[in-house]
Amino acid sequence: MMIQNDLTKKFNKGTIAIHWLSALLVLALFPLGKYMSGISPSEKMGVIKIHAMLGIIIFLLTIVRSWLFFKSTSPRQFKNRFQI
Repeated sequence: MMIQNDLTKKFNKGTIAIHWLSALLVLALFPLGKYMSGISPSEKMGVIKIHAMLGIIIFLLTIVRSWLFFKSTSPRQFKNRFQI
């Protein structure tokens, strides 16, 4: 028995793309934070600005992804799970 999990039947392509873009940005923040721990305070300010901007972008992408999830149409079998 093979289980097929086609995410395009549950989520639209925009939601999937934003999800993976957010994931890549989060993964980029970890080495950036590690790099910041080893530099002097005077050099750190520019890197903190980049780190903060990436965090804000991730936050905005998450809001857009949530909005797309609730406003986009999804297949009938997915909608039936949430009907009362």
